[in-house]
Amino acid sequence: MSINCVVIEDEQPARELLANYISKVQDLELVGSYKGPLEVHDVSWTNVDLLFTDIEMSDMNGLNFLRTLNVRPYIIITTAYSEYAIEGYELDIVDYLVKPFPFDRFLTAVNKVKSRLGNKSIPTAQQEPTLLIQADHKTYRIQPNEILFIEGMREYARYHLSGGEKLMELVALKNLEASLPSQFIRVHKSFIINKNFVKAFEGVSVEISSQKIPIGKNYRASAKVSLSEI
Repeated sequence: MSINCVVIEDEQPARELLANYISKVQDLELVGSYKGPLEVHDVSWTNVDLLFTDIEMSDMNGLNFLRTLNVRPYIIITTAYSEYAIEGYELDIVDYLVKPFPFDRFLTAVNKVKSRLGNKSIPTAQQEPTLLIQADHKTYRIQPNEILFIEGMREYARYHLSGGEKLMELVALKNLEASLPSQFIRVHKSFIINKNFVKAFEGVSVEISSQKIPIGKNYRASAKVSLSEI
């Protein structure tokens, strides 16, 4: 089954990069590429499975354009502005790619779409259960590998996501810890990390996305075992 894709991106290099990435993935077919929403006249959205779109474009904001669609395909946002990520989740965006993004990050986003469509994933990315996070009086559906680490703040947990955004949920880390997938490990009374994002670690800290996170004395032995398995 082919997944018909449309790209809306006002920067030509970005359009070309997406076209190149799409051509490398089996089952993806690029059926339209446009430099702005107002150029999109001849698209039958019922025949489009996946839309890649920027947000800040000269003729129209990408999120505003999405709100005009009566029929929406699956959507992956591609933009340099991480501050739009939370609004994107409200629109049920599948994934949010912050420029510049490598091919493997692109594959992860595509596999989320393929998972929803019921297709077999590309081996280089993993299908993951969706986590439901209650924040800002809304429910967000987040994939585990969108979470870099979780920071405990008394009775709250702050989720640090890969796009740079943060979500705050009313839940204690000790209650949250048992419900998380196995890639999450407790390294401190105030931190749970996603070990898939660990760039480096030593006896007293780990590095995730240029941030140093302390390893508590009571967690060092178990953290060493878990991190040695990466």
